[in-house]
Amino acid sequence: MLNDFTTSTRRHFLAQNAMGIGGVALAWLLQREGLLAKPVKPDLTATTHTLLPKQPHHKPRAKAMISCFMQGGPSQMDICDPKPQLDEWAGRDFPEKIKYDNAAQASSKVLASKWKFKKHGQSGMDFSELVPGFGEVADVSSAPEAIDWLRTHTAELVTVDLSLEKGSGLDLLTAMQQLVPDQRTVVLTMFHHQVLEQKARSLGTSDFITKDVAPNVLRD
Repeated sequence: MLNDFTTSTRRHFLAQNAMGIGGVALAWLLQREGLLAKPVKPDLTATTHTLLPKQPHHKPRAKAMISCFMQGGPSQMDICDPKPQLDEWAGRDFPEKIKYDNAAQASSKVLASKWKFKKHGQSGMDFSELVPGFGEVADVSSAPEAIDWLRTHTAELVTVDLSLEKGSGLDLLTAMQQLVPDQRTVVLTMFHHQVLEQKARSLGTSDFITKDVAPNVLRD
């Protein structure tokens, strides 16, 4: 019985010819001419992972390398944000259920800051003994208070936080540029954004330091 090609679809036509004697003949011709793709042979060797030197993908150009493991900078809870309830619960089990990423190295014990806090300045700001120099200059906690203080006082250095109770550190820098344009200022903030740094420097600040720096940088 002959196939009725007038009613066959293109898919049926190709399937019937590929699986017939024509497909075998074509495969033989391609094999003879070396045009058939070679099958990929699986790698049956056992995979090993060692720390021995290996050939890199690209020729190395570096002559030396410095590897720095950065655990992180000081937390605000160790500098200027005391948590009395943490001190109360220190060493005790946390009362709620905790899901750990690594239960083998986790602990449910509450850990308080190991630094002691004291209030400083007219504003009563809290600073820990980790940064004793901060307590000597702390006096205001808002932009209006700082402006009023600078009208009657002088300071060798004004440390500005971008987040204040009233206004922002940028507002304070703008007012200081008009009131005391030669005043030396340093921004100390948790916001590490290039736009904010550019704005602060345009307002005259001499340095822009984020709070995740090492303690010795803060002391210097």
